[in-house]
Amino acid sequence: MPQSVAPVNIFGVPMDLGQNRRGVDMGPSAIRYAGLQPRLQSLGLQVKDSGNINVPMYKWLLDADVVVADVSTYNCNAFYELGVRHAFRPYTTIRVGNYLFVAGTLPARALTC
Repeated sequence: MPQSVAPVNIFGVPMDLGQNRRGVDMGPSAIRYAGLQPRLQSLGLQVKDSGNINVPMYKWLLDADVVVADVSTYNCNAFYELGVRHAFRPYTTIRVGNYLFVAGTLPARALTC
């Protein structure tokens, strides 16, 4: 195994938006109950369970007709959330903030997220 393996973070997304079957939001619990973290650790990985992502926030992002997003600071979570928004509701997000990102620096910095 390579020496420079990054730690693994487990995030759950208990989401049932758009589903008509009960229990589909239990996936993160099932994965944890099945022992994902100890199995990854048995492979020599450093693993941290970071809990579940705030699903209501995603619902708000997806339900809104238009979103005004302040991207003044470099926030990996916000970029990911806006990416999800764009995937489901393209061209309905207005970005405001400090645009000091030089061409080419954003993709390189995204690797640190």
